[in-house]
Amino acid sequence: MATLRLTIEVRPDDIANGVRASGSSCAVARAARRAIDGRDDVNGVYVGDGWMGLARVSLEESAGLVWQCDELPAVAAEFVRAFDTGLPVSPVTFEAEFTESP
Repeated sequence: MATLRLTIEVRPDDIANGVRASGSSCAVARAARRAIDGRDDVNGVYVGDGWMGLARVSLEESAGLVWQCDELPAVAAEFVRAFDTGLPVSPVTFEAEFTESP
């Protein structure tokens, strides 16, 4: 099964403009969208509780996960929980490994 490794850098503007408890607009999702910029196979990001998916979204077809990270690194999962609950957070960089969705 193919794997994809991305470096995701959450910047101050992601924190300032991210939407709490929004899997597609939170600070980590904003940073992940920047990390996939230029890829042809994906154009959407969803961050869940401890996981992240990269999807191909189009008006002609229903969205489907293309890549999935079943377990975010601890630093990323902790960041998401803190951000979503309104606790203070600082910029963070982490690597996430994705596997190709079946």
